[in-house]
Amino acid sequence: MVSEYSLPEENYKIINMSREKIIIDTDIGDDIDDALAIGLALNSLEIELIGITTVFKNTVARAKIAKKLLQIAGIKRIERIGDGSQ
Repeated sequence: MVSEYSLPEENYKIINMSREKIIIDTDIGDDIDDALAIGLALNSLEIELIGITTVFKNTVARAKIAKKLLQIAGIKRIERIGDGSQ
């Protein structure tokens, strides 16, 4: 019997293997693609997002946007978000 909470069998391999650690380097704030990439990374069984850096023009404002996105998503495990000036 399959529970409504069961994962398909092919996902067991993903859960049991180590996840690829990544850092996203982003110009978040211009359009939706960077926010979508962060959201997908946060919800991936294959990826562990360990950091976010921001680039292009006002990097401090972009870092604030990224931090707010993580806050809305309830993510607390990423302790530092760097902007290009650091």
